[in-house]
Amino acid sequence: MKNKRVWLFYTACAVLFLVWFINSKSSHAMGALVAHRGAAEYGPENTLAPVKVSNQKAITWTETDVMLSKDDEAVIMHDDTVDRTTNGKGKVRNMALEELQALDAGSWFHEDFTGEPVPSLDDWITLHLALGMYPNLELKPNDPDTRLLAEKVLEAIQTTQLPMNQMHISSFDKTALEHMRDIGYTGEMSYLTTALPEDWESIAKALELDYLSLHGESLTAPTVSEILKNGYRVAAWTVNDCADAERLRGLGVSSIISDRPAEISPEACQGTSAADIQAAEDAARQRLQEFQHMQSQM
Repeated sequence: MKNKRVWLFYTACAVLFLVWFINSKSSHAMGALVAHRGAAEYGPENTLAPVKVSNQKAITWTETDVMLSKDDEAVIMHDDTVDRTTNGKGKVRNMALEELQALDAGSWFHEDFTGEPVPSLDDWITLHLALGMYPNLELKPNDPDTRLLAEKVLEAIQTTQLPMNQMHISSFDKTALEHMRDIGYTGEMSYLTTALPEDWESIAKALELDYLSLHGESLTAPTVSEILKNGYRVAAWTVNDCADAERLRGLGVSSIISDRPAEISPEACQGTSAADIQAAEDAARQRLQEFQHMQSQM
């Protein structure tokens, strides 16, 4: 009897360890709906305010932009300057974190958000952890600081104890993604591009990508099909209307990044007609042709 109890005890321990191990390795794939810049229609972009609104609307994933301040702190900002989204002027890289956080990043959007600060990356991650949300961090490096940005992002991940299987890294800059892999980032990652480059497969393999993330308004069925058949997932940005959202979901796009994600959910878009979806596909093909022509002239 004693031996049986001992056996049961060790069996239970083994099962609990196995459950823990599987959960620790399981990845929270990027959500079907992702709030662009925190949800730029819900509040001043890339501040904590719209993230809280997204949470209230049951959106669990956000996307944001990360760059470095003068004192090499990782901060949340899309533009190279603070001019458009704060009451200040000047380049982000020329301002220390304390200076950036003294700015008003909310009143330009609406007076209700007066005094909303510029978040640090630590602030952004901490809120997501508190709310049970998941961040997609887009790296926006400035040479020669690309590796330093990657290092600071990894430092923030480690400092806040954000599990790498509960987040996502993206960038238009392949070198930034390379650095993230080199320094030990093991989570999901996507390469951002307006249109699929000819050498996309070699890029995807070299960077160990999970997604290709493309401009939704010029993303067509053949492109999505090519990516999917090679074993990668597709994300689309920045999609704000139901016709495009329904079209992309129908093509097999896994994640749609939007300024107003709740308003383009499958439930919100139930009334979208087949004619509207087809018109959106035709428009996407036209935009892709225009982009390819423009590229050929460069």
